[in-house]
Amino acid sequence: MMRLPAAWTVCAALACASVANAQGLAFSVASDVASTNGGFVLQEELHRLDAGVRRAAVALEFMNLLVGDADGDGLLDDAPSDVDAVHWTGLTGPASFLWSTTANFNAPGGLTVLDGDVFQFTDVGVQVIFPEAFFQAATGTTTIDVDAFAVAPDGTTYFSFADDETTTSASLAAQNGGATLDEQCVFRIDPGQTFAMLHFTPAQVVGMFNTAYGASATTVVDVQGLELDPFHPGDLLLTSASAATAFKGKVVSSFGGGTPFVLGGTEIAPAAFDFPATSLDALCLVGSAPPPTLRAPQFLPSSATSAPVTLVATGFAPFETVQFAFTDAKMPRATFLEPTGTLGYGWSPLDPLSPMFAASLTHPQLTKTADAFGTASFAFSPAGVPSFVDAAVQVVGLGSFALSTPAGISFTP
Repeated sequence: MMRLPAAWTVCAALACASVANAQGLAFSVASDVASTNGGFVLQEELHRLDAGVRRAAVALEFMNLLVGDADGDGLLDDAPSDVDAVHWTGLTGPASFLWSTTANFNAPGGLTVLDGDVFQFTDVGVQVIFPEAFFQAATGTTTIDVDAFAVAPDGTTYFSFADDETTTSASLAAQNGGATLDEQCVFRIDPGQTFAMLHFTPAQVVGMFNTAYGASATTVVDVQGLELDPFHPGDLLLTSASAATAFKGKVVSSFGGGTPFVLGGTEIAPAAFDFPATSLDALCLVGSAPPPTLRAPQFLPSSATSAPVTLVATGFAPFETVQFAFTDAKMPRATFLEPTGTLGYGWSPLDPLSPMFAASLTHPQLTKTADAFGTASFAFSPAGVPSFVDAAVQVVGLGSFALSTPAGISFTP
């Protein structure tokens, strides 16, 4: 018999935090999309929506730091190609989320994370929590790709696959009406069990979307995101790959046979975002306040150019004095530490023993004052910086002691 993952009870305990007092919605997009406020929302990133404001929760330049230099080329550019599924754990720091990606990726040290694995970043690396083999054994399938998952407080786990799969399970085939499990299926594994049940059939899923939005579709293509409904225990939130205007970029609750999901008085639909209607992918609720965010869009600058690299920190108090801090990034992967007395993100990949650390904390050009919107920026020229130098960057509010999310920068020839 397939054994339950050792982390099962831990995940079950943490799952309570992901739906109680939901403050924001974390999500990824199915394909890159241009933001109306400038820049792009990338499929490799996790963003969050809080009270109508979108902010990167784990930007690409942050994800690169979490993964590290997996291919040994001296650059921090090995983030997974796409975020497929995510679940908020309630922990702080790198372990804040459980993840699944759309394709296999490598981590430093030789670990290959499969597209069917559910994994977690730690302070020192990557840990697989629910292996692909667990989902395969539970459904009688092979080489699956987990596309969506959510864990309930009692340990009940819900999930969906990215593609149609063939099952050898007589029980699932009977529930499904055939051996081909459609990518619109939602499965359930009950606490203490190692086999999956069919929780929602494709027809039930399509019916929920039709009921919620007054449509008459015959398919929503694929269930791409799952979460527990925080307002209706026992019900789920779903998002789909449908390109139909009625469904695209929308989140539906299974409550009442299908209801548009509303969080904080805002319906989760394209009008809530600052980008055109696009399919959402990963989906989870977050209960913690968003930390300040650091963006480094030019995270692979060339040492041969003098074009400025601009770092932008958002989410600080208006007119707060903030400090940008740099150190060399420990390779192949930075260790995340939890400095005492800090708020915000609360963890740091900066090397406190690096000479750059003390120097950056006292450099006058790295001390900035946030504007009336709580935004501060720092620009520098990469010209002359040696190639293959890697830096970790973070910002701290000198009044709030809030740490921003970090970013990695690698200087190329």
